Amino acid sequence: MRIWTCEQMKAAELKTESYGISMARLMENAGNAAAAWIRGHEPIFGSRCVVLCGKGNNGGDGFVAARRLAQHGAVVTVILADGEPRSELALEMLARLREEGLPLIDFTLDKEGRALGSIESAALILDAVYGTGFRGEIPGRLQTLFAAVNAAKGKTIAFDIPSGANADSGDADPHAIEADCTLAFETVKPGHLAYPCKQLAGPVTALPIGMPDEVAESIRQTHFLIDNDLIRPLFPKRPTVSHKGDYGRLLNIAGSVGMAGAALLSTRAALRSGAGLVTLMAPRSLLAAPIPAIMEALTAPLDEDDRGGLAATALDAILERMKTADAVMIGCGLGTGDGADAVLRGVLEAARCPVVIDADGINLLARHIDRMDGTGGRRLIVTPHPGEMARLCGKTIDQILHNRAGYASAFARRTGIITLLKGAGTVIALPDGRVYLCPTGNPGMARGGSGDVLTGMIGAFLAQGMEPAFAAVAGAYLHGMAGDLAAKAYSQTAMLPTDLIEKGLPQLFLSMGR
Repeated sequence: MRIWTCEQMKAAELKTESYGISMARLMENAGNAAAAWIRGHEPIFGSRCVVLCGKGNNGGDGFVAARRLAQHGAVVTVILADGEPRSELALEMLARLREEGLPLIDFTLDKEGRALGSIESAALILDAVYGTGFRGEIPGRLQTLFAAVNAAKGKTIAFDIPSGANADSGDADPHAIEADCTLAFETVKPGHLAYPCKQLAGPVTALPIGMPDEVAESIRQTHFLIDNDLIRPLFPKRPTVSHKGDYGRLLNIAGSVGMAGAALLSTRAALRSGAGLVTLMAPRSLLAAPIPAIMEALTAPLDEDDRGGLAATALDAILERMKTADAVMIGCGLGTGDGADAVLRGVLEAARCPVVIDADGINLLARHIDRMDGTGGRRLIVTPHPGEMARLCGKTIDQILHNRAGYASAFARRTGIITLLKGAGTVIALPDGRVYLCPTGNPGMARGGSGDVLTGMIGAFLAQGMEPAFAAVAGAYLHGMAGDLAAKAYSQTAMLPTDLIEKGLPQLFLSMGR
């Protein structure tokens, strides 16, 4: 799937002009393509159709579509949502529309509520108000118009993106239009795949608008949707002749008093994800209790402080084990005491293998993030939730939620750390600017322990030799799929993180023939 940011789309439009295809031609193509799609999917002959047009180029697309639909028998009314267009191209398309004699209502001058009445009685409502140019807040007068659209019984189709949503971040004004489906011009935009826009947009169809193939190939894509075709090649079949050492040695530095579950879940998930040898290194008192849930793993008790967390003296034993490790994961239930802080810093300084950091490890890393030199500290992966991401970035949680991919990408590029920002629509940002968007997962995974499972999966993939970027991408995607399988078996309400490990992962790898 091709995904372009707004900036990339503008660059493509400029390059298209160099091939002798004008912006006016692209606008005609966009409106024609939308009208053709609508004719193929909706019974338009004799149907009441309202087209809401803004004052920019998205409005121009709407004028073209309105003209074409009327020519094919639709009863069309056009509403100037924000007055006369300011775009010269849109003004040109409005002039052509007026030549057709279609009913035209200027909402800014409407004193009789004709616009709202037209919306209420329409079978089809086309949203061509803002498109990808929206930033900021919806003005009060348009909130009334959009509320009428959202309350109407007719089907709403957005052009490019629902008005009020940000095409790059997926953020949206609370009064944004709620579309039944969206027609994206030329490519899907990142915002279509991020919440809340993903929910507002409904199913998204990308319509070609006549850009040459050479233009599309010249645009460096930075955003990618993870799918099976990307993930399957990362998991080759196991050779018939192999042994446990072929599948990696993984260290899991985790746990503290009261947080044994995090250590057990992450270890068990790593075992279920194919690692050959997994060693749980945890405070001595935690490992003193029977732990049958991880009988396949090795254990290594570590020095602890008087609160049941790691002592700084535990570092020596950890560094010795790291000499033969293929990957390290650290942080699940670790605590944030001085000893754990010293251990994290020592691990990062000594590691010659990939390291995935989660939970308390992230909170400890946030204390020292300014020391990161942009190299990622030898192939680091962090897996924060929005609160932890806020601490890493020095921002508020609200700021992070309004631009998840933007903050994750900026952090990855600045620090050199592969950044997996968890939540609805998980984002994986790489230091080179690539951003991967994860479509799997469900609300049933929103409970303590799910993140520990993800860390164990990523750690196992790293130990087996997968490149860190793709270990994070595969981990997020398969973690969500395991959650979807668990929800199908037990419901979103009743499913547990252990169900991802015991139900989801075996089914996943069976389906892959692995």
